[in-house]
Amino acid sequence: MTATQAHDPRVPLLSLVVSVYGVEAYLPAFLDSLDALEGDRSLVELVFVDDGSVDGSRGLVETWIARDGFDAVLLSKPNGGLSSARNAGMARARGTWVSFPDPDDVVAPHYLRDVAAFVESAAADGVSLVACRMVPFVEDPARPSSRHVLDGKFDRPARVVDLTTSPHHVHAHAASAFYRLDVIRAAGLVFDERVAPVFEDGIFTGMYLLEQEHPKTAFLGFTEYYYRKREAQDSLTDTAWSRPGRYGAILEHGHLALLERAGDPAPAWLQQLVFYDLHWYPRADARNASPTAAIDEVTRERFFVLLDRVLARLDDATIAGFRAAGLSIEHRDAFLARKHGVFVPDRVGVVRVDPLQELQLLRYHTSSPEPAERVLVDGVPATPAYAKTTALTYFGRPWLHQRDLWVTALEPVAVEVDGRPLVVQLGGLHRTAREVVPTEVWKRFHSRRPPGERDWEAPYALPGAGAEPPVEPSAGTTAEPDAEASPAPGSDRRGPASARRPAITRLRRVLRRARRSARRRTAPSPAAPAPRPTAEDLDALVGGDPQVLADAVRRRAKGREVRDRYRDAWVLMDRDTMAQDNAEALYRYLRREQPQVNAWFVLRRDVPDWPRLSEEGFRLVEHGSPEHVVLLLNAAYLLSSQIDHYVVHPYDASLYPPRRWKYVFLQHGVTKDDLSRWINGKPIRLMITATPAEQASVVGDGSPYRWSDKEVAMTGFPRHDVLLEKVRRLDASERRDLVVMPTWRDRLLDPTPGSNARVLRPGFEESTYARAWFGLLHSPELAALAERTDVRVVFAPHPNLEEHVSPDQLPEHVRLARYRDHDIQEVVARARVLVTDYSSLAFEAAYVGTPVAYYQFDAEEFFAGQHAYRRGYFSYEQDGFGPVTTDQGALLAALGELLDDGRPLRERYRRRIEDTFPFRDGGCSRRVYEAVRARELAWRPAGEADGVGGR
Repeated sequence: MTATQAHDPRVPLLSLVVSVYGVEAYLPAFLDSLDALEGDRSLVELVFVDDGSVDGSRGLVETWIARDGFDAVLLSKPNGGLSSARNAGMARARGTWVSFPDPDDVVAPHYLRDVAAFVESAAADGVSLVACRMVPFVEDPARPSSRHVLDGKFDRPARVVDLTTSPHHVHAHAASAFYRLDVIRAAGLVFDERVAPVFEDGIFTGMYLLEQEHPKTAFLGFTEYYYRKREAQDSLTDTAWSRPGRYGAILEHGHLALLERAGDPAPAWLQQLVFYDLHWYPRADARNASPTAAIDEVTRERFFVLLDRVLARLDDATIAGFRAAGLSIEHRDAFLARKHGVFVPDRVGVVRVDPLQELQLLRYHTSSPEPAERVLVDGVPATPAYAKTTALTYFGRPWLHQRDLWVTALEPVAVEVDGRPLVVQLGGLHRTAREVVPTEVWKRFHSRRPPGERDWEAPYALPGAGAEPPVEPSAGTTAEPDAEASPAPGSDRRGPASARRPAITRLRRVLRRARRSARRRTAPSPAAPAPRPTAEDLDALVGGDPQVLADAVRRRAKGREVRDRYRDAWVLMDRDTMAQDNAEALYRYLRREQPQVNAWFVLRRDVPDWPRLSEEGFRLVEHGSPEHVVLLLNAAYLLSSQIDHYVVHPYDASLYPPRRWKYVFLQHGVTKDDLSRWINGKPIRLMITATPAEQASVVGDGSPYRWSDKEVAMTGFPRHDVLLEKVRRLDASERRDLVVMPTWRDRLLDPTPGSNARVLRPGFEESTYARAWFGLLHSPELAALAERTDVRVVFAPHPNLEEHVSPDQLPEHVRLARYRDHDIQEVVARARVLVTDYSSLAFEAAYVGTPVAYYQFDAEEFFAGQHAYRRGYFSYEQDGFGPVTTDQGALLAALGELLDDGRPLRERYRRRIEDTFPFRDGGCSRRVYEAVRARELAWRPAGEADGVGGR
């Protein structure tokens, strides 16, 4: 039947098959959206399938069917999974077109009316699949959370696409798509129950479309299907990466089955469909917290075997030209390297310029961890100022290596790898290759010409690498020397043609000045300028129009008095909710030893540290206030011990000029675990480290971090200077505390936007974390041990948790030491033994010779991608500063040994402590200051006459 033929009223036009399982909380919203549907309801039938629900879902559907006017039926079956339920409902469906909406989603009121109108129109002739626009939401469909990654296909009200000619138009979401039921039944298609927990839609859609020689899809942008992103993150999509099927059955029975069914080569559109699902794998593993970290070695090995088989059936053009969704250049090249086992670079991108050090960052990808590389500066072999090879590792194995070279930005540069010249291109590896000279590089990244500019005409690329062919003169014309053309071999690059360019530039500047002067003489006298807003004026605008406030902030920031006050400021902060970390310690040093530095400290006004620091004379600005933005618009540096989003992105960048300040990461603790997924994307100008092993783990070739010695300096922590001084002032008898300082767990807390504050998730009291730590503190054995060894038990919860811990939750013999109420360094200084799980505060204790006992009752879960980091270079057993225990009994035994006569045990860890910390001289703050200043100096090769060293 064609779309224009009359519809048989005895047969529904549209069938909706709805699988129901465990959705009692979401069903009312879905059913309400069905009640609100517009149009002729007789065109629609609903087939609900109760897949063995154990909640109240079935009752809700039964009640709804009994009172509503739809042609609806409820089927029941034992639990068999989503595909099984859909197959049962599809067998019962009678419509011309069938769709499979999920009962935790919502449809727009005009959804079915619009679909029905389209499929009955002439535009639907020959269309195999009708796809509707998906709109993600969290709680309220009227407030979409984001654009769906495939939303670009719906940029028109409606379009019909032949996938054989437009293969990038991927749609594999059965809930928002409509299929011809007669085609499904003729081909005997069902949802493959082996493909789970996701991609069952993908293989079903792919198999369905393979039934047509020229499959056509209609994309309806004028009607919406609202796709719920569950706040609890417990949907099949949310939990898929923690299920073995994601790494086995989906590739074997989904990707491979589709490609093998299609034959070799598979149609381009089918390859795009498979690769769309495949491209999520490295993206998932690259997330900060991802369950991909927990897969076992057997699952991982099977995944790679199947992945290689899938990639072997995909064309290079599918990967290199994939644009159905966003694919980073790193992931694109990583897939190509994985497919072929080798990746040979052909280009290097200029991705950044450091105007202070007069260096540019060149980047290329290679499969070799040690490429045979040669750098030429102005045609002469040279050594990069800094170089770093980063392993792009996914699922525990390196797929590709990224090579970063910091070289001079004042001379033409070329790069060879394995004897082959690379084309140097501006703006990164994804741009179209073109030859560039230093002038173009500086204009691209800093909108100005390079310092001490001379006229370059030689291309960056070596001769023959990407050069444009010469232009022949047209008939009847005479070839003239081209000022922009490359010189002939052996000619002087600063010959007559290029010598004319500075004179032309000067003439243009003179003409521009003359025009501006003439405009000023003829322009009417301006009105008196409006007074600059005060800080109070800005505060009065808070809560109103953000653009109005931003305009006022910019005007205040440009005022002479404000500029003089905040000019080139060093803005220091720890958390917005407290100080007591490296930023506070560095601020004290700067005010005392470097008064020429315009230092300011940022903190929330409503926290206990504000009055304390105010009384000491700190120059404070309230965090999150308009004046905070005014300060930053005039600042040179933002230095913080924290690197959360609210710290490094303190205001809406779209409302303000490009930032001038540079971010210095002072760190909150020694980096011992792998934080690369969290901090690689942060805008770090300089990162401070405290130990040689930590420094090597970040800047060493092959590490997962993307920084070199240029961005990372080992100086020690400013707060270590303070801690050392505190311990020196204490008598040994004053160091008698047993301090319990666990870190936090990301899964137990929800963040507060724009702040470091956290909110407890339900169930905290029953969590393994709470039971373990509060069980220890309440244990009679710990109380007896403390009494016998004459120590005080002090509990110092992590700052993210301390708001949720009160003294009445603790026994009388345990003293609560919150960061907000105590000098936490004083707490560490007075410790005789420190107990923690994974906290870097163990390094603080070790720094002053205090032994540590580790209580790691949940190590497997902690390092399974559920927290902010994964295992790094540091082994608690081989590198730690005390015994590692996994249960309360073993911990208490270790504490008894340390407290009764800990000298033999302490001696075992003394050498580790001595080897760990190179700086115990009270000079860490000074070294941090010097490291910041050193990176303001222009880099010169070692031995140049001006004496400015390279590193």
